[in-house]
Amino acid sequence: SDNYFVSRPDTTNWALGLTMNIPLFTGFRDTYNARLAEANAERQRALRDQLSNQVELDVWQGYFNLQTAAAAITSSASLVRTAANSLQVAEARYRGGVGNLLDVITAQADDVNARVQRINAYFNWYTAFSQLNFALGSLPLVSNAAAGPAGAAPAVPAAAREQPTLPVQKP
Repeated sequence: SDNYFVSRPDTTNWALGLTMNIPLFTGFRDTYNARLAEANAERQRALRDQLSNQVELDVWQGYFNLQTAAAAITSSASLVRTAANSLQVAEARYRGGVGNLLDVITAQADDVNARVQRINAYFNWYTAFSQLNFALGSLPLVSNAAAGPAGAAPAVPAAAREQPTLPVQKP
């Protein structure tokens, strides 16, 4: 009895087990999981449609903002020409002794304000152009002919291609 394991007779023990689980009632879990999957798929489709509509809205908004900015460039160019002419007239009247210094200073201020509006119009055009390209998902290096929001970026208006000049004070 000193060595229990040595004195045991040689025996071979075998064991085999098989477990099988068959749910008889799952509380409609499978039905609810299928409905949940359908609802999630519908939600994802709605999110996709919402995103698509938002992108389309952004493109159209960018296009119309660009058109508005182009019109502002054209009108600001006209304003600059008018202000420059008014300044020339005021200076000529002052030199001829008909006008006064206040008229010249007012005309100079109007000329500077018109040029500032022109610079702001350019800034707004380039901002709208960049926003439209962002909405389209492209950044062209050069603008192309106007083709609408689904095509290429609109061309720079003729007034936008002119380089602004700064007023020079004459002694």
